[in-house]
Amino acid sequence: MPQHRLPEKNFNWTPELAYTIGLLTTDGNLSKDGRHITIRSSDIQLLNTFKKCLKLKNKIVQSKNDTLAKKPCYRLQFSNVQFYKWLLKIGIFPNKTYTIKFLKIPDKYFKDFLRGHLDGDGSIKVYKDYYNTFKHPAYIYNRLFVTFISASEIHIKWIRNNIFRLISLKGHLWKSKP
Repeated sequence: MPQHRLPEKNFNWTPELAYTIGLLTTDGNLSKDGRHITIRSSDIQLLNTFKKCLKLKNKIVQSKNDTLAKKPCYRLQFSNVQFYKWLLKIGIFPNKTYTIKFLKIPDKYFKDFLRGHLDGDGSIKVYKDYYNTFKHPAYIYNRLFVTFISASEIHIKWIRNNIFRLISLKGHLWKSKP
């Protein structure tokens, strides 16, 4: 049976699968040929984790950097028509950077998806904020900032709304200046 005529397959959600969906959302690419899936990162350990989660045997290779990159970049590419079609069904598609919207992630696995999204395009900052006035003695706030990044405003609002809906934690949106 030709690859493009393979029957559709639903993949069983696991924490590992949800994590890889988070990484694919940020650092992945679906080719226009309907079968190749690529993920790139300067963090080779991240790609090894991705590979392990999906039980892939494909090699991780060094990729060409753009002129601004300071670290080497690595790439993992594999072909799986059924997985590709399933990714389309849940909301990941080619050329998604500015147009990705909401994904069909079960609530039970949203936190695992979020970990992958954070590892792909997020950051965590911890610092101490000192507060002192004449009326109040000095005290310290320990601050934690978790940042999720996306070029799609609809997608980032979907993430924020799900975080609030699932754990009642509010967040703010910031637009970076071009």
